[in-house]
Amino acid sequence: MVKQFLEIINVIGKKNRIKSLILLFILLLIVTLELINFSLIIPLLSIIFDNSENNLIFFKYFEDYFGFNFKSIYTISFLFILVLLIKILLLLFFEYTTQKYCREISIDMSLKSYSYFLHAEWQEIFKKDHAYMTRHILNDVGTFVQQGLMKYIEIFKNSILLIFIVGYLFFVNSTVTFFIFFLFSMFVLIFIIFFRKLFLNLSEMKINFEKFRFKNISESIINLRDIKLIGSASYFLKLFKANENKISKVVITEAVVTKLPRYILEIILVFFVFLVLIYLDVEKINILETIPTIGLFGFAALRMIPIFVVYNQSIQAIKTSKFQIDEVVKNANRYSKIYEQQEIISNDLKYDEFNFEKDFEIKISNLSFFYTKDNYIFERLNLRLMKDFTVYIEGPNGSGKSTFVDLISGMLKPEEGGIYINDKNLNLFSDTWRKNIGYVSQTNFLLNSSIRNNIIFGRKNISEKDLEKVLKLVGLDSFVNKLPEGLETNVGNLGSSLSGGQKQRISVARALVTNPKLIILDEATNAFDLDSEKKFLDLINKIKKNRLIIFIAHSVKIKNFCDVKLIIDNKKIKNYETKN
Repeated sequence: MVKQFLEIINVIGKKNRIKSLILLFILLLIVTLELINFSLIIPLLSIIFDNSENNLIFFKYFEDYFGFNFKSIYTISFLFILVLLIKILLLLFFEYTTQKYCREISIDMSLKSYSYFLHAEWQEIFKKDHAYMTRHILNDVGTFVQQGLMKYIEIFKNSILLIFIVGYLFFVNSTVTFFIFFLFSMFVLIFIIFFRKLFLNLSEMKINFEKFRFKNISESIINLRDIKLIGSASYFLKLFKANENKISKVVITEAVVTKLPRYILEIILVFFVFLVLIYLDVEKINILETIPTIGLFGFAALRMIPIFVVYNQSIQAIKTSKFQIDEVVKNANRYSKIYEQQEIISNDLKYDEFNFEKDFEIKISNLSFFYTKDNYIFERLNLRLMKDFTVYIEGPNGSGKSTFVDLISGMLKPEEGGIYINDKNLNLFSDTWRKNIGYVSQTNFLLNSSIRNNIIFGRKNISEKDLEKVLKLVGLDSFVNKLPEGLETNVGNLGSSLSGGQKQRISVARALVTNPKLIILDEATNAFDLDSEKKFLDLINKIKKNRLIIFIAHSVKIKNFCDVKLIIDNKKIKNYETKN
């Protein structure tokens, strides 16, 4: 747990560590007031039960130095209530500050996790389960803060309070205090050891069930149309219900085990009170004389039971959330490494160094690539691609067409050899290079937003003139002009209010609006009819100057249109044809 705590403190960052110190200072103020409040019990009970013997040096010092009259019930009551009110106000301020602080950390850690998935190397990300990524950003980070960081703060707060209470009780009666503290400590220790394995099992089960929950829902929502057409809704509902029942068992078990220590402690306390009463009776001790001390220890027990219960609950929460907390820490550290690498690269290579308005070429030298070591996709590949050309890539399914495109766009890195843009290694400036790429996928992914937002796609420096120009290029200008809301028209969920051809044209417009130097069209015309395809190829012919345009397609018309044909098969480019 200590190692995990140090990892959490490390990943939350310097600014948040400073906030932690502020919280610590507030905590110390609260504990000081708690101790003062606690120490007033004996004089208050002594006055109430007319017990004039108060030999505690602590109170005599305050009487002599500050002039307080600890024999006056009005003075003691006033001080008791005043300290209590100040403590409550500080506790409310602490709670507000803690919640604000944890919320800020939650946002920060969510952004780090989201940034990691968006900025990490494609090789590292593309095989990750979508449900895992969704669950991690939306669920695991919340667990990291609420069941991790918050619980450690809770443990720290109660540890300080417990030290002060036990210290004061030792000052009053060391023998009884040692016995009580030993009894409570042994109980907590035995409980943790006894249930440790159960906590870890619950943590693993919970994370797996949560993963399946996100996976099942995301897959069914994405494929909702197919599910309705096939009539398999009951299958997905059955999977969902079975998984929720499993989650219920984990939640119920966790809740029962969490409540168990409180009930056991209450039973122990009752037995202890009976033992004390029996002892007083046997020893013929006057109960009235011991009431202040008994009252103090009773009040202490009432304060310590919740502390031990919260201790136990906090430790259980940390244990049952171990896997999720560790995942957030790992991904935050991965994000930090990516950020550091990007800082180094941005300092070494400036955007101004690359002027793609002039001649540019892509040179592939002795390139080898694999996803698994026993299955190479490419071996010792050599190729040159230059601007002003259209390139057609064909090959059997799984031959590496999309992989080739991902390599030259900097999405994937070669295992051996290299890719060079104007003689500079692509690995050093892949982010800059991708700003010069326009990509149209066969999925035509659209946001549930306006046509404008779907073309701009979050990029800056795109003017109205750029939008008008690209709409005309792809033949969407007349369609958009007829719409009542024009470019502000919402396309619906995944473009549901548009036809297949219209969705594809918006995707093409998105690729062309930034005036890219490399255009990749991955089955980009498969929703076009013959006439639309011809018009699209005429458009490509007009804009191909000073650009390199790559088609992945199965169309004979596109194949005949392109200047260069690449046939990928058996880890090599088997044939290399060019019109000129």
